[in-house]
Amino acid sequence: MNIEELAWSLRQMAPEFADSYCIINGELMKLDEVLRMGQEEYRTRSVRYMPSKLYKYFSNTYTENDINYSIQALKDNTVHLEFPKNYDDVFDSEISLEFNEYEDLFIRDYCDRCQIEIGDKSIPELVYSFQLCLHDAYTKSGDLNNAFIKPSDSENEELSRKLFCLRLQKYLNEFNDFNLALKKIIEESYKECSKDSRDMFMASCFTTLPFSQLMWGKYANEHKGFCIEYGILRDDNQYSDLLYNLLPMIYCKTRSGVTRRIYKYQDHKPDDQYLWDLLSNGLLRKSFDWAFQNEWRLLLPKNWLPGNNQNIKFFPITRVYLGNRMPYEERMKIIEICKQKGIPYSGVLRNAKYYEMEACQYSCEDCSICAPKDN
Repeated sequence: MNIEELAWSLRQMAPEFADSYCIINGELMKLDEVLRMGQEEYRTRSVRYMPSKLYKYFSNTYTENDINYSIQALKDNTVHLEFPKNYDDVFDSEISLEFNEYEDLFIRDYCDRCQIEIGDKSIPELVYSFQLCLHDAYTKSGDLNNAFIKPSDSENEELSRKLFCLRLQKYLNEFNDFNLALKKIIEESYKECSKDSRDMFMASCFTTLPFSQLMWGKYANEHKGFCIEYGILRDDNQYSDLLYNLLPMIYCKTRSGVTRRIYKYQDHKPDDQYLWDLLSNGLLRKSFDWAFQNEWRLLLPKNWLPGNNQNIKFFPITRVYLGNRMPYEERMKIIEICKQKGIPYSGVLRNAKYYEMEACQYSCEDCSICAPKDN
């Protein structure tokens, strides 16, 4: 059973079963067991089971500035990093933060900072107590900060408190309504928390499949681009950073609610648990719908590369596959680059018997099957 068949089978199963499993690198695994691994075990397993070859599809198109980044990647042996939120999956890297739960946590947190007795009070009751506390502090000293009695646990927490007071003053002047001002502040904080969790890492995506019709069509300019094969060198120390940060996607049906865990890290330094939450519930997690890609994702902190550089050297290029519809002139350009760099190359043919793509066994320069000269 291939990955697509496995994903389809899981979709048809009873919800309680389908919700419990995921697909990682083509293997069926229990989702809760994966989530319990932690990032170090997941990274270790990823290196152990990483394929010897990974592939990336390129469109071979030019930008408005007449730059062909695909050819640049081939010439320089680099891959481009970008924020996953820009990818074609609307859920990509999206941590499932539930707003009502976030709002509840925020209000209880700020009441605690003011040492307001929380007990079993409802949220409206806590908001009222919070408002009175802030009003009393401002009336007595003209400074909202004096309402916060509990010492801050970190510099970030201190800064967030000061930012809250500045925002409150701003929105009270604008709305003259405490409830509306508080709601506005919480909404901004919620959006910032969601954005921070998505923008912490940049990514580049790879697959284990050089002959996927869907990916040739979508990512290689409708078969007019090319696909690069990379040889994965596990034992070469110069690639240790790449190995450590190259991870397989987790394909599943469900999204985990991690609002409480993510919220507590807003004002504190991220630790391994926080990073694993980001990876396992967002950056590495996708729907079964995308399982056919069998994606491996290179994830690096956004400040990993200096300046505005978003390209990084990758594993050696071991072969280039030329799209079935690549025009003859473009095909010759890519072949010339391959020859200069000593890289093997192959055309991609349609199988005569099955709806499958395969490598052509003939010399591309002399073959007119895929891209005749008058094409």
